[in-house]
Amino acid sequence: MNPARCSCVWRKAICVSVIFEHFYYRREPDKVRQLADFAIRHYWPQFQAEEDKYALWFRDVVARTARLIADWQTVGFAHGVMNTDNMSVLGLTIDYGPFGFLDDYQPGFICNHSDHQGRYSFDNQPAVGLWNLQRLAQTLSPFMPVDTLNDALDGYQLALLTHYGQRMRQKLGFFTEQKEDNALLNELFCPDGARRQRL
Repeated sequence: MNPARCSCVWRKAICVSVIFEHFYYRREPDKVRQLADFAIRHYWPQFQAEEDKYALWFRDVVARTARLIADWQTVGFAHGVMNTDNMSVLGLTIDYGPFGFLDDYQPGFICNHSDHQGRYSFDNQPAVGLWNLQRLAQTLSPFMPVDTLNDALDGYQLALLTHYGQRMRQKLGFFTEQKEDNALLNELFCPDGARRQRL
């Protein structure tokens, strides 16, 4: 059997958050910046000529992550292993390990048999997504202002809730957004409403 070359694997792996952490913890901030430049050049070319390209890029990474996790929550997807090496700056789901789907609404659902404390439980996914973004922000802090990073992180919850609301309205067949929507969604996900989750 001939060994395979892995240059393609590295190209795709570049979009995984832990690669940034690798160089950050090796105290190589120039390589972290090079990774950010690579990502911007190949996946966010619209930001490449901008003076604040890193801020625009990180804000979009935050928004993509928020939308991804909102999508997971609306379909009852539990990833199971959301550590930083399983998060993509592209906002993609990667590492389909011990994932699962809710059969009925169980917010504390744990699909990973080794997650004894429920760190990656279904209801913890939004918080873990933010935690992972905070780790990525830390890797960027040697060349980006902390206030800029925090401003982008502050947009995570609103982006997640907005996208979640849009997806749930689509799922339920609502054509317009109404102020009562949140109350209705909360009612759907109370214990008595669990059966209605199977739409």
